[in-house]
Amino acid sequence: MKVSELFYSIQGETTLVGEPTYFIRLYGCNLRCNWCDTKYSYEKNSYIEYSVEQIYNLVKKENPTNICITGGEPLLQYEEVISVIDLFVNDNSVKTISIETNGSIDISKITERYNTSKLKIVMDYKLEGSYEINNMNTNNFKFLRDTDEIKFVISDYNDLISINKILECYYKKGKILIGFVAGTIQPKEIAKYILKNKLDWRINYQLHKLIWSSEERGV
Repeated sequence: MKVSELFYSIQGETTLVGEPTYFIRLYGCNLRCNWCDTKYSYEKNSYIEYSVEQIYNLVKKENPTNICITGGEPLLQYEEVISVIDLFVNDNSVKTISIETNGSIDISKITERYNTSKLKIVMDYKLEGSYEINNMNTNNFKFLRDTDEIKFVISDYNDLISINKILECYYKKGKILIGFVAGTIQPKEIAKYILKNKLDWRINYQLHKLIWSSEERGV
């Protein structure tokens, strides 16, 4: 299993923001988003290989209640991800297992395999400002459940207003999270838009970047 980094920290995003979480950041990504803040996760030879059993033992040392499998794009290592989930999904000490995926790869095998709210998909659906919108798999919306989450990262006002059109076309289920690229649109604008239009959306503020430096790794 090719791993970019393993660390125990505070969840900075999603509906679990603020909760202690063990992160398994896997190596490799099939996209090259304009605003990517984890480019190191796909840089050549920037990984360490672990067996699934080694990862399990390292995670269990911290005995976390939340585990987040992220990237990069974790589903590029689908079989290994399944093996890790299988080890933890029946562990009563683990409350949630989140998979952060980039919206381009089929998630149906994951949601069909695990019929439990303990496993949560967080789909980071790309907008125009990422330059990767044409690589999104819109079919994934069919397989999201009420407990799953859809994250949109916006880089300007056009990205923000485009979300409604995407949801009108494809949305079935899932919580809506709105992130933003630092130094572009102001969060106040997002808040005003949500309130004005009475939208059931949550602003995704990246708490970890407020606690630590945005350049710091392993947090």
